[in-house]
Amino acid sequence: MSKKRNKNAGSYIDFQIAVEKHEKFDSAILLLNQDWKEGKINWYSPIEKTSYKEFQDGTFWRGKFDNKSNSFWDEMGNPAIERIVWPKNGPSWDGIAVLTDKNGEKNLLLFEAKAHKSELKNRCQAKKPDSIKVISDQLDKTKKSLGLDENVDWMNNYFQFANRLAFHNYLQNKNIKVALICVYFANDPYWNKKKGHKGKEQWKEAIETEKEYFGIDNAFLKKNHIYNLIIDLKSDPYKDILEKIKLKLHANNIPY
Repeated sequence: MSKKRNKNAGSYIDFQIAVEKHEKFDSAILLLNQDWKEGKINWYSPIEKTSYKEFQDGTFWRGKFDNKSNSFWDEMGNPAIERIVWPKNGPSWDGIAVLTDKNGEKNLLLFEAKAHKSELKNRCQAKKPDSIKVISDQLDKTKKSLGLDENVDWMNNYFQFANRLAFHNYLQNKNIKVALICVYFANDPYWNKKKGHKGKEQWKEAIETEKEYFGIDNAFLKKNHIYNLIIDLKSDPYKDILEKIKLKLHANNIPY
């Protein structure tokens, strides 16, 4: 339901390396919520153990890629959840982790990562009329559940955020402690200005534009446990991640 990314560059590689160098990245995540500051994060994807696979459809609802792996649903207390009604090829999650907060509560973290502006605006790629109707109906349910304007078109603009929001809201309505974290990599070496390169301030502007489109504000995000995290790869805490990204691009013969 979304465009395929280059799995040798951009946000795919940025996020993978950030998770591998997780100490600094984890610290940034834990600062998003007061109750998380003394918490610990257990990553389920993207990790080397599972060949950096992303959870989608059946693997998401099972919480694991094979019978040998541990399920993140087991760590969450193995809640019995009926699957959301959604066609095949639903959201492919860039990352999933379970955070144990300072109170010992388990929080499911769902991640979406981006490194350039063309990843931000997108439309539903479903072709079959039945699939389109199912998705549209679910998005309408989400709008109603969250008290958002039902006349705003979620199918043809910012669809990726819209469908993540639908899954996130569905889980919240099932009494799952879940957070949606959108990670924006600023100063990604692969994307130059011509291709849609964005620095920290440009990402802030793009996020505000997206919020205006959906009719949401910071109070809405806080209430619904939705977070925007900008990782500036040129800043001191993340320069080592940037160097790892450059090495990966060089190994794949990708110019930057």
